[in-house]
Amino acid sequence: MTFSKLVKRICVLIAFVCLPFSNHAHANDTVTIEIISPNAFANNQDIQYHLFKIGADQSEVDWVKTQDLHTLKNKYTASVVSLNDQSYKVQLERGLYYVLAVSEKTELAITEIVPFFIDLTGNDFENKTIHAKQFHPTGELHLFKYEQQGKERTPLANVAFSLYTKNNEIVHVKNGLATLDADGETVLNTDEMGNIRIFGLAEGEYIIKEVKALPGYQLLTDTPMIMIKANDVTNIAIENHPTHFGGKRFKKVNEQTPAKALQGAVFEVLDADKKPLLRGGHTYTLTSGENGYFEVQDLPYGKYYLREVKAPIVDNVEYAVLGVDIAFEITPISYTDDTLTIIVNRPLPPDLIGRWLPHTGELLSNGYVWGIVFVIVGIFLKKKSVKHDNEENQN
Repeated sequence: MTFSKLVKRICVLIAFVCLPFSNHAHANDTVTIEIISPNAFANNQDIQYHLFKIGADQSEVDWVKTQDLHTLKNKYTASVVSLNDQSYKVQLERGLYYVLAVSEKTELAITEIVPFFIDLTGNDFENKTIHAKQFHPTGELHLFKYEQQGKERTPLANVAFSLYTKNNEIVHVKNGLATLDADGETVLNTDEMGNIRIFGLAEGEYIIKEVKALPGYQLLTDTPMIMIKANDVTNIAIENHPTHFGGKRFKKVNEQTPAKALQGAVFEVLDADKKPLLRGGHTYTLTSGENGYFEVQDLPYGKYYLREVKAPIVDNVEYAVLGVDIAFEITPISYTDDTLTIIVNRPLPPDLIGRWLPHTGELLSNGYVWGIVFVIVGIFLKKKSVKHDNEENQN
């Protein structure tokens, strides 16, 4: 075999080995994208899709969404796709594409079809089917939160609301625009002018719920139903009323470190004169829950007391009833500031005498017990002394 023949065979062998890799590389240079028009525009021969390859920078992405077809054509080279066998198919390289539906006859953008992006910059560089969406006219909600002061309406900032559909589905919002994205906000706060604005709401009925009031104001319990109309602004003004009622939060724990929550402690609520309050004709009582938590609500502003009437028994440990009343005060922020008043209980000593010994704060309440004990002992000693004297006199 001559040297020239050997070289030729080696070249053929190299070409044969490299061919599959060449085809594989070429196959990964582009992917097939199929675009399907909305049902209302299916098989419409007049529709073309113009694909503009843009940069992935967010500022450029935001910019293209605000531009018309003419401006986009002047800046970018468009790939134009026409209907072929009931669908639109195009081979695309890696990149980010902004897509507009365009009338072939008028060369104007078709506003009834929502523009969209095709993102081929990530790892999922593969064939895709894109379903274009039909544009539906939307409306806007303008909420105004205020307090009436004389003839003036004073705006209230930082009042929190959520918006729900009539099917009780919460609405997500991004930068003031209603969205289907799960990371959109669901709790919206009024701005310094007392306003909340939501754009892009589909036509229909919605429910407004106030989820957090300002300290000193009543939480709105009504849930107004509103109607959003396409291409229209729905205005709603909601008045806030100052509250003269409030609440207080408590937690019952033992003296250990870390403290353990105590369930089952029962308290009576007393007024400023330490007289029991009534609810529904019965003494207003509270019981600590599994986490030791309990609270009072809807009390007029002022000073009150808690009196423990039943101590808890937890894990077979019996605790002592507190011998002092717990003072607390209801103010405009006593409930909304989220502070907890911690009430500590000590277990009863295991010995009988120890149970009679006063615990912290119980000296006054158990004093009468000791008085009785001393009286009985005194009487006993007196009788014994008299008996002894009588015996001596007889002798």
